[in-house]
Amino acid sequence: MKTSPEVTRGMPNDLVLVRHGLSEANVAQKSKVKTEAEQQVMQRADWQQRLAQRGIVQAQMTGAWLESEFGGPIDEVFDKKYVSHFVRTTETALYLGGRATQGWMYDKRLVERSWGIFGAASREEQKDAFARTVERQEVDPLYTAKDGGEALATDVLLRWRDYVDTLHREASGQRVLAVTHGELMWVARFDLERMLPEEWLALDSDPDQKIRNCSALHYSRVDPEDPEHISSRLQWMRFVYPDAPDESPYGGQWQDLANNRRFSGVDLAARVNQFPRYLDAED
Repeated sequence: MKTSPEVTRGMPNDLVLVRHGLSEANVAQKSKVKTEAEQQVMQRADWQQRLAQRGIVQAQMTGAWLESEFGGPIDEVFDKKYVSHFVRTTETALYLGGRATQGWMYDKRLVERSWGIFGAASREEQKDAFARTVERQEVDPLYTAKDGGEALATDVLLRWRDYVDTLHREASGQRVLAVTHGELMWVARFDLERMLPEEWLALDSDPDQKIRNCSALHYSRVDPEDPEHISSRLQWMRFVYPDAPDESPYGGQWQDLANNRRFSGVDLAARVNQFPRYLDAED
């Protein structure tokens, strides 16, 4: 049964972000010697990419997981359903709920990070033509923009925060499902879990924290141990691979995000001292 909006404005009671299933481009990009069909895939615009057959299966499994976890078809258990207008996310949404599902809303703020002209180049071409970007991306993946594209912690974060403002206005106390892309989900984690850059970098480099195709990030204001208790913010998170639950980060278990992220002067000094000063002389 759907939830009712709270009197006090705030975030949804439940926000579920799902990455699209494996796309044909995901497959073709990994092929060193591309077939004619793979070459056709790579000539498409990024927003036009379809799901591979494995991606369809992943989306169906994720739909079954959502129905099981929330106790009914997504039409009945989610108040609002958003989807990036890219074709691979649209196709994922289709297989999550089936053709009979109603009420999907396209939201352009949920689209993939733009890689600009950098993304149109092959890996080899990127190393030659955009050597400086490749170098900076290794040092600072959170703040480095692709050539002609977006940086995660600035450009993508701005549109994510604009989407969050909409949820505050239009979906307070409700259940929301959003089908989107992996890098936007990383930005959502950076924001909703109130991470510092170094914390984000540690997770991003951890192979056990990979946002796989059709991963589900579920944030909730509802206490998993006491459903009558509703927090003022999204306080709990679980991270699930619906097609391989046993491999899910944190075992797929709820994580409490209660840390209010307020720091003392001692805390600030400890953080600063993680980063050595290289110049000792006076300016």
